[in-house]
Amino acid sequence: MLQSAGRFLLCAFVATITSPIVADYVIDVKLIKFENYNRLLANGRTCSNFGSQRCQTTLHVCARPDDTSTLCSYGETKTGVIGDNVIDLNKAFIGTARNPITYLIRQPFQKFAVSFTAKSNNELISEYVYKSGSHLPQRSIAEARYEQVTTRGSQNPTTQLTYQIRSYCTQGYYGPNCAIRCDIPISEQTRFQCDANGQKVCKPGFTGPFCNADADPCRSAPCKNSGTCVSMGSTFRCICKPLYTGQHCIKGIDDCMQASSPCLNGGTCVDGINGYSCRCAYGYTGSKCENGKNHEFLFEFSSL
Repeated sequence: MLQSAGRFLLCAFVATITSPIVADYVIDVKLIKFENYNRLLANGRTCSNFGSQRCQTTLHVCARPDDTSTLCSYGETKTGVIGDNVIDLNKAFIGTARNPITYLIRQPFQKFAVSFTAKSNNELISEYVYKSGSHLPQRSIAEARYEQVTTRGSQNPTTQLTYQIRSYCTQGYYGPNCAIRCDIPISEQTRFQCDANGQKVCKPGFTGPFCNADADPCRSAPCKNSGTCVSMGSTFRCICKPLYTGQHCIKGIDDCMQASSPCLNGGTCVDGINGYSCRCAYGYTGSKCENGKNHEFLFEFSSL
């Protein structure tokens, strides 16, 4: 039966002016395989279990700072008997616990160590130790990649343990030590985001000190009647389709202005859609009032 326990210490002090630096990062340990083909203990004897030479293998996983401390201050996991001499551990659950084993550390990142102690009937088989060295946590779980390690036992080199390990900042924490906190209130999440360094910046399309200015003036489709919007920094220019003009392509082109005095003989030009018409003065006809009418006069004579 697998039991997990985490020993964490989180001190919080609330003040009106200052607050403590809090950090969050995770160590994931995924067990893959344990091998003890010779069924040997660390003292060189073979495993003994009520007359048989079968090992009753258990594991103790201990996460701690990479210093002289032997306390599992980051967390520990103890298993019951998980098998004999060759054990496949690459499964989602080992007993009732999930694999990988996850340890959440609420303090700025520092070098850490994870030790694995294998025993049989409380007698040491061997110990295996991982040290993070100069490795830094990844920025997020999405970017974190497992490092696969196969190591021989320090007290029993005929045995070996294969596992995978990774570390990464939890959501909302950034920086090489996961000590930079970047929170975006729900009311601001449409305009703000956190960059890779944990700095609060404007989302694409927004600008200004409060990220409330539209960085793309064409976003609101200001050009009407199928006009094309061209962004020019904080302003825009509309390229209008034929027949339209104006800042927003709303105004129709005055065809009477495009032609120079299109209506003849005192005719009045009337603008239309893609053209114009002429309202002719009395006595004239034609599309441009170019034709004069024939006038007939009736004379009546009376005799005196």
